[in-house]
Amino acid sequence: MPSKALGVVMKKLLICTTALSSLAMASAFAADMPVKAPIVKAVPMVDPWVGPYVGVNIGYCWGNWNSDSNQSVFDFESTHASPKVNGILGGLQAGYNWRLASRWIWGIEGDIQITGEKASQTWTDPGLPVEIIIPPPGDFVPRVGGPATLSHDWKFPWFGTLRLRAGYNPADNWLLYVTGGLAVGESKYSFNFSQPGAAAVPAPTTYSLSQNRTKFGYALGAGSEVKIDRHWSVKLEYLYVDLGRHTINTTDIDGFPFSVSYRVRDHIGRVGLNYAFGP
Repeated sequence: MPSKALGVVMKKLLICTTALSSLAMASAFAADMPVKAPIVKAVPMVDPWVGPYVGVNIGYCWGNWNSDSNQSVFDFESTHASPKVNGILGGLQAGYNWRLASRWIWGIEGDIQITGEKASQTWTDPGLPVEIIIPPPGDFVPRVGGPATLSHDWKFPWFGTLRLRAGYNPADNWLLYVTGGLAVGESKYSFNFSQPGAAAVPAPTTYSLSQNRTKFGYALGAGSEVKIDRHWSVKLEYLYVDLGRHTINTTDIDGFPFSVSYRVRDHIGRVGLNYAFGP
């Protein structure tokens, strides 16, 4: 091979070798460089107690509805009675909670309840013999004639509350709280008198009185709630509901003034199951 051609070949071979060496060094340098880690956004913490919730409850309610009258219509001798009004209840609740501080919760809750709460009292009196002088009118008893029967019924078919709640977390899944606010409910009262053998003149033999009334009052209570998981929780709660005194002013069987009053107040114990919405 001529020396000139051999020089050209050697020159090209040197250029290729240099290029390959540079490429290998660049690859090795790149491999030794630190790789930047991908940016991972932190997932925000979710507070299981904050946000809206709905639930159901069941329990028992009881109360002493002190009753008074201007006539002796309780046991034919007394103007006062203390009926024990009680029964099972069940209903729905819904609310919303806010976090005030690391362990403090502030919330609002409303509920509606259906109850089987009621009380009844019935008395029967033998009545006065016809031979006895007829007593002056102005009272249901004593009345001349056969046996007389008096009966009273008190009922509390439904009530609802709208309350604030203030709670504290002794543990992350446990809430202790107090609550209070407005209450509204319907009370029913009925009174019946019957004396088929009445001999008085005039001689009406039956009398009935009934009232349904919806009234506002207040509710106070306390409770404990435990989280099962992010969404579900169970609670145990006590409430005291007071709707004040109801008074009925009317006339009796003889047309004389007659009044009956009773106090609507209840103690409520219930368990509930709540579902909290949220991520």
